[in-house]
Amino acid sequence: MLTSVYWSPDYKRSGGGARRSQHMDFRAVDFKVGGAGRPEAWARTLKR
Repeated sequence: MLTSVYWSPDYKRSGGGARRSQHMDFRAVDFKVGGAGRPEAWARTLKR
């Protein structure tokens, strides 16, 4: 599940994190892999 893709300047100011986040340039995503704790499981989920 994607949890974060783009951060607007206003959102960035309210949330902290890196001073110049890659999210502000659409070059980063955050995602959550439910129930998967091993890299092999992450790879399977990403391929789907």
